[in-house]
Amino acid sequence: MFTVYTDSISECQAEGKHVVQIPGGLDAKPLTDVPLEVFPDTFRAMILAVSEAVDGPVGYAAAACLSAVATAAGGSVEVVANRTWRRFPVLWVALVGRPGDGKTPATAMMLKPLLREEERLYRQWRDSVDEWESRGEDGPKPVRRRLMADDATAEAVVQLLGESEKGLLLAPDELSQWYRSFASYKSTQKDRSFYLKAWSESPIVVDRVARAGNFVPRHCLGVVGSLQDDLIQELAGHDDDGLIDRMLLAYPGRVPEPHPPIGDGDDGVPEGVERAYDKAIGRLLDLKSGENGPLTLPLSRGARSVFRWLQYGYKSQARTLDGEGPGEDIGFIAKFGDHVLRLSLVAKLMRYASGEEGLTEIDEASVRSGHDLFRWFRGQRLALFGLQKVGGKVGRLVRWARRRGATVVSARSLTTSRIARSSDEAISIFRQAEALGFGSVVERKENNGTYLDFHFDPNKLEFIDI
Repeated sequence: MFTVYTDSISECQAEGKHVVQIPGGLDAKPLTDVPLEVFPDTFRAMILAVSEAVDGPVGYAAAACLSAVATAAGGSVEVVANRTWRRFPVLWVALVGRPGDGKTPATAMMLKPLLREEERLYRQWRDSVDEWESRGEDGPKPVRRRLMADDATAEAVVQLLGESEKGLLLAPDELSQWYRSFASYKSTQKDRSFYLKAWSESPIVVDRVARAGNFVPRHCLGVVGSLQDDLIQELAGHDDDGLIDRMLLAYPGRVPEPHPPIGDGDDGVPEGVERAYDKAIGRLLDLKSGENGPLTLPLSRGARSVFRWLQYGYKSQARTLDGEGPGEDIGFIAKFGDHVLRLSLVAKLMRYASGEEGLTEIDEASVRSGHDLFRWFRGQRLALFGLQKVGGKVGRLVRWARRRGATVVSARSLTTSRIARSSDEAISIFRQAEALGFGSVVERKENNGTYLDFHFDPNKLEFIDI
């Protein structure tokens, strides 16, 4: 696979690899582990505490944390790359894995401050409605401001965005429901087109015959939710317009990831950790747009230099990979600019919320942090789609072994886990996995009988990139 190399240039050239040299010690190789150093202490402590509390991977809590930060600030702040390129912190995050991996509880705990704000907005609206009714319903009925929604049509989303002060987070428990909702009307392509435009922050309008249309010139629409890894192929298989490339996929693989213990053994998140996190999110919720629009954060001179060099490197990579590399990777790195600008803004917002610095510009450290998050999401994507490209039940075998850290799998294991319906089918899956280079089929003698097991190459289980 082509990589943007930043060291050993002569060695890479000698191997015949295309090289794009980026100055400043920037490493553009995908990451397999969460770059926890990007998160200030307040957020890192909460991420680790939530992961321990739900007995799940650090990656799920980290991804949900980014969504919470982006939503709390919403359309009150924007990053400006140049006069015509400005972005809100719009993140579409999918936590990918199997049932029971801890996706839903991790998301719920990280979004708890947003839910409290949603409740506050509801009570405020109810009080306004009561007062309006006491006046004999004189004047327009008060509008309910929303911050979150879990199930809404494109038409409803436009209306909610138009009525929201900061934007909206779509947070369905299962993102498969959101994706399949595109087919809830006959005008499926229009609804899909709506979401494609929403991610790009383009002006959106939705018209239905039964009512007047809704129009929102600028908006901040985030998405977060869970997605089973077996369903990601369905999403990618029908993706010819780049919808999947807009998603930040968190796929930690084997669970749980090791992380240092926090607290005194209590099953929940320590009170002090949660209180500090709530305070930080609250500081972002307090951000408001001014009379002239959102708070504008331009790239500093150093940040602009780093961003432009990275953009050049990834554009060169996308052109080199075109037609040769995996499409899921090419499409993602082609959207490097928008992803990194937004992730850099979120990195800056976390430092502001923690009280470390103010909000005047996006500095070089924020861009480097945003890039590290991009590298991590890219690594998650490569691991996920590498497994998916194995295909069918061989892919299920590999995922099953990775989650359990198993390097030897018996035919009986495949039948009891319902990956195979019989021993003969299990052996057939073993032979396919062997042909794909994942390991070897080995005879095992036991109780006067001969059995076939599959022995994985451990290196293939850690990070598969096909």
